[in-house]
Amino acid sequence: MVSIVAIAVVGYIVAFLPARLTHPDIGRFRRTLWTGIGHRDRRLRSVRVSYAAFGWPSLVVAIAWRTSKTRAGLVELRAQMRAAEHRISGGHPTRRGLRGADHRSAGGRAGCEERSAPGPRPVNGNR
Repeated sequence: MVSIVAIAVVGYIVAFLPARLTHPDIGRFRRTLWTGIGHRDRRLRSVRVSYAAFGWPSLVVAIAWRTSKTRAGLVELRAQMRAAEHRISGGHPTRRGLRGADHRSAGGRAGCEERSAPGPRPVNGNR
């Protein structure tokens, strides 16, 4: 009985760091990257459940995650998306990379020029 408790305690201690590092590593990939690849929530749940099972199985989950083709594919896809965002932003350091490089130079009003013609006419003569 004492040996089973000792094995469980040692398992929790040994597996704490790998489980703690694997969980946020999986969470760092955006949900949009997981589309068509797998289920992020299932991977996160597997880390938690395997750690709850005396810790030792989470070592296997952590090693399997770090060496998996899924993780390698997600890393590559994330790099491609970051490169595309960098191209779109013109090298401007924005969070999403969706704004143009002239965003701040235009006083935060890029693309907000005044109209030279009046707007659309109201329907049914309502003004």
